[in-house]
Amino acid sequence: MHYKPGLKLQKFIDSVDLEYEFHPASYEFPFLKWEDFLALGNDILKNGLKSEIELLKDVIIDGRHRYLACAKFEVKPQFKILAEDTEPLSHVFSKNYHRRHLTNGQKYNFALALLKEERVKAKKRQKRSQFAGKDSNNRPIHKSSVETTLDTAEENHKKGKALVLTAKDTEIDPKTLGKLEKIEKIAKSNKQIKNDLKDIILDKKSVEEVYRKIAPPPKKLNRRTECDEFRAAPCPKCYEQLMACRLDLKAGKLVLRKECPDPCNKNANTKKGL
Repeated sequence: MHYKPGLKLQKFIDSVDLEYEFHPASYEFPFLKWEDFLALGNDILKNGLKSEIELLKDVIIDGRHRYLACAKFEVKPQFKILAEDTEPLSHVFSKNYHRRHLTNGQKYNFALALLKEERVKAKKRQKRSQFAGKDSNNRPIHKSSVETTLDTAEENHKKGKALVLTAKDTEIDPKTLGKLEKIEKIAKSNKQIKNDLKDIILDKKSVEEVYRKIAPPPKKLNRRTECDEFRAAPCPKCYEQLMACRLDLKAGKLVLRKECPDPCNKNANTKKGL
């Protein structure tokens, strides 16, 4: 879910001619409220722009509020151009996630976006590991130990499942993040769940509350049922023999393992041992 600016801020954006647009990744974080935006502008007007506005391929990746504040209060903005191979979502995450006071819903929203990117990276890492040390004809390439170490050093700290890595970075419980991913998947084809997902992001509903709607029913335990002869056993000495009469409840059907023996010569009406 991409956030939109408030009415007043959107009205201001529409009223000015902006030279630069905002990167889509920046919309993963909410916009400032109008009052907070004015406070930021007054601070820049008084103390100057202390942090540069970052550009990635001619779009603003970080510092959109500072850029808008400079436009409103007529302060000359200062820019910093990032390398073209910068990963947008990861960069926005490092700049904003731990610095801003985000609600749980806002953290969940960004974590879902980050998880998608991490899964793409995981597939690329998997392909690289499959074809590591091989040429285009799938033949092994002999490298020195130093070269191999340098090639893999950067990837070593990234190993692991995408879900676990994202949960660790965002400080969200892996089980909760896994449930969120399942909710988002079902929300694509279910309008009710889609609205529920929005309520989670807006902190109106909890993850557990929505997940209960889509969670599969709990599996029935394999209960063991005794046959009539076992329940009516007249003699404790027949216990081991009567254990063969037990039935398993599997897929809603009783399956008889062995034919029930005649316990303690039942037909003779013997009641010894009672």
